[in-house]
Amino acid sequence: MAVREQQKNPELDPRIYTDFNRLVQFKYMKNSFTLTPYDKASGLMSGRHLSRFRGRGLNFEEFRHYHEGDDIRSMDWRVTMRTRQPYVRVYSEEKDLPVILVVDQRKSMFFSSQHTMKSVVAAELGAICAWQVLKDSDRVGCLTFNDDGHSWISPQRSQKNTLQIVKSFEAYNHQLSASNEVPQSATQSLNLAFKTLRQMQLKGALVIMFSDFKGLDAQATKQLQILKSSNDVLGVMVSDIFEHKLQPTAEFYATNGAQQIALSKDAKDLSTRYEEYAKSELARLKHLFTTRSAPYIQVSTDGNHIHDFQMSMRGN
Repeated sequence: MAVREQQKNPELDPRIYTDFNRLVQFKYMKNSFTLTPYDKASGLMSGRHLSRFRGRGLNFEEFRHYHEGDDIRSMDWRVTMRTRQPYVRVYSEEKDLPVILVVDQRKSMFFSSQHTMKSVVAAELGAICAWQVLKDSDRVGCLTFNDDGHSWISPQRSQKNTLQIVKSFEAYNHQLSASNEVPQSATQSLNLAFKTLRQMQLKGALVIMFSDFKGLDAQATKQLQILKSSNDVLGVMVSDIFEHKLQPTAEFYATNGAQQIALSKDAKDLSTRYEEYAKSELARLKHLFTTRSAPYIQVSTDGNHIHDFQMSMRGN
């Protein structure tokens, strides 16, 4: 009965459209992962908690004797002069980590050849992160965007704010439809989203982007680099196997929403060039997002996105 209802109304199928109650239920996932890194740093500026991202502020802890190799900038000259022995100031990093979720709900995300729409994958992973940030007692905000606009929610540390974020994911997701008019170019919409994010003048935040990154041109890359100069940026690439490798078993049609072309299963030259292009784009994205402090994560539409994301965040 439930299956027949889903067939009649695709909005009841959680693989095609997000379900608000499901997004809220992610709140009760226990010990799934943490957005604070794995290895404790050591030294004068080491943090008090596990985190692979940069510190968000410093608290003074104590004075201690200078040891060879200590940063000379940590010297406390007043204490040194008074005691006639070299002393340094020891700090610890504050725990507060503002997290900004960037969730792509453009028409290019309304696709899957396997199990779950890319748009649903992005919304669900965004919701999981929102609840996890709240559990970690950090502030969470979000930028949800589609082909026509965006919604900005400032980072706060409250359940009400997190529910508002989850609700924005659902609202944008349910605007998607295969019958929608052809949107503006993917490049234009992504540039606008990145420009909006940069204008927020974020400092010391962790920015997590869930997108297929369609339309990532030189201008968007430049804006991303500026954002990375003062924040940690984690890229989560949401993709479908069909976007990496053509696997036609018969003649099929490809379309951009306005035009379509018939493709034969015997078009080996086209398949080869398609796969080479897809590999080069993946390599470009991986190079752009992978840094010492933040990894690059790729998840699929095969229905295992939650498990795969958790494993990636655990460093497995």
